[in-house]
Amino acid sequence: MEYFSGRIEELREVLESEYIFQFQEHYLDTEAEYSRWGPELEYRIKGAVVPDNVVFDLNWLHDILRSNKIAAAFCDRTNPCWFQRNSVTHIAPNGGNYILDTKQLDDKNVQKELARMYRRCDNTHSWALYAEFKWGELFF
Repeated sequence: MEYFSGRIEELREVLESEYIFQFQEHYLDTEAEYSRWGPELEYRIKGAVVPDNVVFDLNWLHDILRSNKIAAAFCDRTNPCWFQRNSVTHIAPNGGNYILDTKQLDDKNVQKELARMYRRCDNTHSWALYAEFKWGELFF
């Protein structure tokens, strides 16, 4: 969130990149303990980790996104979470693993909403779930 709103780097520097590939720190390490649920879910791999045997070809991804004018894509091992708001269907990027066209960040309404979300952040899991749905509304 801080990156998207220019709190870590100036927003103009963020916008110099055409796309942002956002993923959680555990996304690439499926063997790590933190990439698995606890005993209540039988230590299964979380949905928010890279699928097995995936190799990221960033040039290929860029070409596909650009040639198809794709504004956002997400990564999830499980079924996506679809929801409706104001009669529009969105996807919540479960786990916060996604690619965004940075042009979406250069919108005053998006920046206003990101600032509002940042002010309300309490670093809880519930807030993170809310943020995923809000990102779905803003970007997907």
